[in-house]
Amino acid sequence: MPRDEALAASGMQVTVRERVEIPGPEDITIDHAAGVAFVSSQQRRDEKSGEILLRPEDQPGGAIFALDLNGETLAKRVLTDQDALGFPFHPHGLGLFCSKNGERRLFVINHRGTEDHVVEVFDVEGERLRHAGTVRDPEHLIGPNDLVALDGDRFYVTNDHGARQALLEVLEIGAALPWSTVVFYDGSHFHTVAKRIEQANGIALDRARRRLYVAASRTKKIYDYAWDAGDPARELTDRATIDLPGLPRQPGVGRGRGLVGRGGPQPREARHVLFLRAHDAEGTVAGAPRPLRRPPLPARRAGVPGRDRRFHLGIERRGRPWPRGGEASPGRRADRRPPARLRAEGDLGTRAGS
Repeated sequence: MPRDEALAASGMQVTVRERVEIPGPEDITIDHAAGVAFVSSQQRRDEKSGEILLRPEDQPGGAIFALDLNGETLAKRVLTDQDALGFPFHPHGLGLFCSKNGERRLFVINHRGTEDHVVEVFDVEGERLRHAGTVRDPEHLIGPNDLVALDGDRFYVTNDHGARQALLEVLEIGAALPWSTVVFYDGSHFHTVAKRIEQANGIALDRARRRLYVAASRTKKIYDYAWDAGDPARELTDRATIDLPGLPRQPGVGRGRGLVGRGGPQPREARHVLFLRAHDAEGTVAGAPRPLRRPPLPARRAGVPGRDRRFHLGIERRGRPWPRGGEASPGRRADRRPPARLRAEGDLGTRAGS
């Protein structure tokens, strides 16, 4: 289906309201009830030389921003940063859980060091974040990229690579080897629940349709897993594939039950917003708006393309629910080794109403 016809058939429209200056935006999650968007920010480019800084130890400290979506203009504020926390803070993916009694907990992947990847847990208290603890497990958090919260204690995490050595990691990504994984934290232990993924990136959970979506950015796919709320730690083997025209990143489930993601034709180029049917066995792209046009920045170093790293917020103005599609039966539970013990730092007690 041609792009314009697909967009018209989708019944959805996105309007870029305003440009907000946030250094190195990584991920975003929206609290629809409060009208607030949380954005993880990590500048990975040296401002003087233009060099991309790959090691967390070489990067400046990151931050979490909040955007107020209730007014005519998008007011931003810093909720926390490395100076306020007092430890290395280089945020990546994040996820929000809102309990029935109104309490909110924000989970943030933090690359404290090249070999030190953790999940920081924050309680949202008014207009500030209180650090509630840290979850660390070197065995399962190999290269965490994104996460989605199940409740106030449990969450899924994608590892964008499975190799533990730098040379093998280059081989894995270059050859699109399916070594990435999805792991589930049950409040005490991690479990590996999905394997054989080509550079897992974003992850999204559709509770209503009982589907878990994982972006395989290296092969232009989104994997669609049957998800069982009664056994979230089971191995995810029953999956469908949605083929895309670009490299997907950070999918999310829209309020109109549509799957929303961003991507582009090349790595690090997220120039399209894709709207997919909530469940389509053939993986049809329901809508693909035109690329966001951004003026390029001049390259500051030979071989480093100029890119505008400023953040664009797309607001869904109107939409309609997608027709309900068929669902595959859950896969069988597979035998698993007992997960390794891990250390949780801080008070991560069960939240009321979770």
